[in-house]
Amino acid sequence: MPGSCPAYRTPRPACRCTPRAAELLTALRRHLHGTVPLDDAELSRLCFVAASFEAVYRTGRVQRGSMLLRTTPGTTLAQMTSAVPEYAIEDLARRFDLARAPFAPFRALPAAARICGPTFTGSADLGGADADFILGGLLVDCKATRHPRSLGRDELYQLAGYLLLDYDDRYRIDRVGHRMRR
Repeated sequence: MPGSCPAYRTPRPACRCTPRAAELLTALRRHLHGTVPLDDAELSRLCFVAASFEAVYRTGRVQRGSMLLRTTPGTTLAQMTSAVPEYAIEDLARRFDLARAPFAPFRALPAAARICGPTFTGSADLGGADADFILGGLLVDCKATRHPRSLGRDELYQLAGYLLLDYDDRYRIDRVGHRMRR
């Protein structure tokens, strides 16, 4: 599964705590397989840390303000998750509550119909393009921004590009959706 999780694909030297990424991936796998279930707050803390690794993966460097700037090679995953600000956990809990009803039909889909972070047969042709979700044939792209706006040309091209990269129609995508939030 290397390469399928943002936390795992952060081997860049910009991050001093890369070994914690593998531990994070293991914790998430255990949760997903039900061997070590996590409560919502624990899971949110791990996702917050994973987002920090994802930012390094995407940019190749640790951004100003990142929690990773305060780490050393000896920093543990437990120390990292305990450093996640409470306001972030509370904000995620509110967002999950707001999303519960609209996403209920998607959560009810069989696990095989809920694909997070799919890559496509043609992804390597563009350097590793990956989408956000495919939910029962619906390709969904989410954008988080301070300045929400309507769907534009770039977003339409991105969705069309994902469809075209699915050369072998592996995902049987028959609809597309876009969510922009702040």
